[in-house]
Amino acid sequence: TTRPIGTSEYGAGGSINQHQVPAAHPDPGAQFHPEEYENVFHEAYWAALKTRSYLWCKFAWSLFDFAKDSRNEGD
Repeated sequence: TTRPIGTSEYGAGGSINQHQVPAAHPDPGAQFHPEEYENVFHEAYWAALKTRSYLWCKFAWSLFDFAKDSRNEGD
């Protein structure tokens, strides 16, 4: 098919109150989500996405958080 597709949200959790240098991959279900890892993740993901011309949109954040009662991570 030649239909373009898009990605509405990608990324990693991050907190402006949590830091770690050098950045390391946090446990997704943990309470610690350092801002530096969020940056490293975005830079690597964007490098992969920008080469894919068939993606008509590439949004790092869709503007609103999606509530899920079973999730309790980060701050």
